[in-house]
Amino acid sequence: ADALSKRHVTVWVKVMEVILMALGVVGFLMGSYPLLVTILFFMAVQSTFFGPSKYGMLPEILTPPDLARGNGIVELTAFISMILGVVAAGVFFDNVFPDVYYGSLLMTVVAVFGWVAALGIRKLPAAAPARPFHFNPLPELRSGLGVIFSNRTLRLTVLGITYFFSLAILL
Repeated sequence: ADALSKRHVTVWVKVMEVILMALGVVGFLMGSYPLLVTILFFMAVQSTFFGPSKYGMLPEILTPPDLARGNGIVELTAFISMILGVVAAGVFFDNVFPDVYYGSLLMTVVAVFGWVAALGIRKLPAAAPARPFHFNPLPELRSGLGVIFSNRTLRLTVLGITYFFSLAILL
């Protein structure tokens, strides 16, 4: 996300999300468990690319005094979306099952709205276009963790987010 514009990465990752959600409709219509599991895997890959562009563009868009608030809003909306998604999925499953492909059709529409919203992000230059890509992420991970754990606010923020995501996974 540093070698390219984070807006560019976000838009193309959202295009991938639309394609994967549309394939989900096909997977449900075909009743193909292997296709649905493959789509789930690629949605996890898509999220892996989306996260750094989403969080990385915040310091490029917001001023330092607004950064904590902006990050809080992004986290708040993510948690609310997850909670509402679980509730909506249960209600939808109880009332529409066995026609679950309607749910994936709805998720395709939501993905299209996400892509359109990503198009509205102002153009951002690449943060470090000359930065090389390293296939071994451990040195950079070690460096990043050093920065996080040397700053009390960052450390507590990361530990809090990790705690809440761990609870969400367990639930």
